[in-house]
Amino acid sequence: MATRVKTLFKAAKARLRGVRRNCAGCRGGSLVCDGSAWAALDRPSLDEPLWPARRSAREWSSTPDILRRLSGAILQTQPLRIVETGTFEGLGTTALGLAAPHEAAVMTFDLDDPEASAPRRANLDALRQARPDLAVDLTLGDTRETLAGRAEALAGWAFWYQDSAHDIDGIAAEWAVLASLAGPGALVVFD
Repeated sequence: MATRVKTLFKAAKARLRGVRRNCAGCRGGSLVCDGSAWAALDRPSLDEPLWPARRSAREWSSTPDILRRLSGAILQTQPLRIVETGTFEGLGTTALGLAAPHEAAVMTFDLDDPEASAPRRANLDALRQARPDLAVDLTLGDTRETLAGRAEALAGWAFWYQDSAHDIDGIAAEWAVLASLAGPGALVVFD
């Protein structure tokens, strides 16, 4: 199974390289192929919020450019079930949640990192206060174990921001769980 997933990722990576040079055949239907949609993701959307500041010395948190693109992608696709792996301080979660449609659900997963705990809690509490209509759910633990345990809640996800494991084995393990749970036209953003 692991070899098959690695092969699929290599094939997808090759296709994406082709998309950047020349559309791979979606005829502009994806955000990757649609140059105008991709460019729009880098512009401030609506009344751009002041993103929470990074608090960690590790500098792992999403930059304002990434936050702007994440919120732009959510505004363009309007997913009702959003998944994030790699919460860290919750900056990406905040961008996803502030842009989410009314009554959407944001399910975010991360390791229980003591350094990130206080800023993550503060940022998620601020998001919940700003968006009381939004379901924000944090699951702590290794995603190779926690994602499968939340399969029912994850079923039909429409947007996944993958920002946890930054190696092929970790991404493949997350994909092995989430692939079968994706809703039609689901979008994945890899950091």
